[in-house]
Parts: sequence; structure tokens; C-alpha cells
Amino acid sequence: MLTLDDIWRRLTTEDIGFFPHGRREKIPTVPGVYAWFLPLRVNKGPDELLSLYRNISAYDAGCRGLAKWSTQDAGFRWDPLSVEVSRGVSVQLPPAAQQYWSAISADLVVRDVFRQALFTATIFSRPLYVGLTNNLSRRYHNHLSGAPGQNDFHSRFTDYMKAIGEALTLEQLLFACVPIRRSNDHNADMTEEQIALLESMLKVICQPVFGDK
Repeated sequence: MLTLDDIWRRLTTEDIGFFPHGRREKIPTVPGVYAWFLPLRVNKGPDELLSLYRNISAYDAGCRGLAKWSTQDAGFRWDPLSVEVSRGVSVQLPPAAQQYWSAISADLVVRDVFRQALFTATIFSRPLYVGLTNNLSRRYHNHLSGAPGQNDFHSRFTDYMKAIGEALTLEQLLFACVPIRRSNDHNADMTEEQIALLESMLKVICQPVFGDK
């Protein structure tokens, strides 16, 4: 029987790969750029998923937690102001959303179509992390183990999950990658600096939630 995670197997080619934890042994051992995503699984209802995603998206690496900035002096000489800005985590669905969800839940066929469409749309979501590595498989396992000397995405993510009271782990996330395979024509290969430029551009474009720079 086809499962939701089988979607990633069907979408994976030599040019791009999607790997849940159960297919981690298939991650290529070549250089590449990669990203971590939160799979969009709706279980009890849309409110639960949206609340989780909004809480995760509110993270900021500079704050090591909920994105928040404050100053005691807003710059007025005779009328000083204290200012605090933070990311909102509340979710506002249309009033009829619960009615729509009840209708979806009541029809098993429609519910499965809805869940699959939402789950596949994970690839449209904001990535949690974007990076570059010489060995995609090794980097995946380094992230999972929290190997020292690599980066602290593992600790940032797990610490924040504890802070917001969620039991989510890296094993439950989706690892997506674009392998950069060495060609037979060495003149066609990108240099390390050119690959690093690709990573830098992707970070600016994708704005990964747990990216630190």
C-alpha cells in the first residue's frame, strides 16, 4: 500500500532527492546543497499543524529562540520610548474552516486526497535549514547526531523544540538535496568557491528559519 512517505521516493531523481528518515541510506555520498523541511502532516486538524508551523517559524538564530528585538531608547531627545518587536505566533483561520475540515474528515477519499496534496506541498514551505557539504549522506548523519565541529543546527532545533514544548525531532523532518556530481569533463565542474556562492544565494532566497548567517 502506498504511504505518504512513498511520495518522496517517487519524486526523487539523480538531480534532486527527498529523504525521510526511513530512506536515509539512499542519500548520495556526493557533494551538494541541501535543506531540511517540516513535513506538512495534518492529523487532528489544521489548527494544530498551523500552530506548530507558526511557532517554529517564529524562531530567530540571533535570539536563540522566539524572534524578539527591544530598545530602551527609540531616539527622541525629550520623549524617550521603549520599543519591543517580536514575531507573532497566533493563527487566524477563516470562520468556516472548521466546517470545511469536518466535511473533509467525513469523507475518507477526500481526506486522503487532501492530506496527500498538503504533504506534497511541503516542498513549497520555508526550509528550516539550508547548507552545503562535500558528502550529503555524512552531513545528514552529522546533523542527526549533533556531531561537534560541524554546526549547531541540531542543538538550535532541539533546544527550541524543548522551549516551546514540542517533541519534534530531526528524524521526523524531511531532508532534501541537490547533488553536485563530478563530470567526466573537469572543465565543467564548479569550484569550491562557486558552490559556496550557490549556497549563499539559496540562503538569501530561502531565508531558512534556523540559519545563523
